[in-house]
Amino acid sequence: MRYYYNGFTFDRDAKVRLYNPYSTLSFFADKFFLNYWMVTGRSKLIADYMKQHQLTVEQFRDFPVTIDFLENPGDMDVTSPEGFLYQSGYLSLQKLKSGGLALDYPNTEVLNAISKLVAENIFQGKGENYNHYAQRLFASLETENFDSTILSFLRGCGVVVDAELHTHLGRPDLVITHLGITWVIEIKVAYEGENAENKAEKAYRQIIEKSYAKPYPHALCLGLGIDDQQRQITHIKTTPF
Repeated sequence: MRYYYNGFTFDRDAKVRLYNPYSTLSFFADKFFLNYWMVTGRSKLIADYMKQHQLTVEQFRDFPVTIDFLENPGDMDVTSPEGFLYQSGYLSLQKLKSGGLALDYPNTEVLNAISKLVAENIFQGKGENYNHYAQRLFASLETENFDSTILSFLRGCGVVVDAELHTHLGRPDLVITHLGITWVIEIKVAYEGENAENKAEKAYRQIIEKSYAKPYPHALCLGLGIDDQQRQITHIKTTPF
């Protein structure tokens, strides 16, 4: 519950953290983790704002801010994107190990919900609903920030996913856990004159050679090759079942 519904804080020290009362009470009533807050008021405004300003969900993770920002984040209609999202309640404060302050999504509920809103906005107007796209995600990318698109879409589907986890062994692009199975994913883009199949093979070899999957026993390794001209994942190299 703490990771899912807690995390809202507004004091300078980022010590006092608040639960979302509506989501918490809804969880006690249903005994099920859902994004209750977004159901009460799905804000397409936020998704439209992020699309208009070409923002990604990931760029606001551990986003450093100053005390001056906290004192005056600016008027909603003219402030910076981080100021807009902070005052809208989608970002909250956190204390960095260095002692400074940063913005981040307050909890899993908000992170998943905003990921879903952004993903829905990316795929809007294609004649199919969001759930249908969940079945054909890798054939539908239409943004240059491919890994961020995949990340947002999967989080919006409720999948546990992390990007570029830092370890002494290296940094895989994505680590996904769903239904008890973990995938370690590396993504490479084939630009004009390059071969997407070779890129998928290279991505897969990078996972193996740099032992990205070592912290995740029995994980499946997945190398994705994206054809930039087709704007699709066209080749996949994976661990044999």
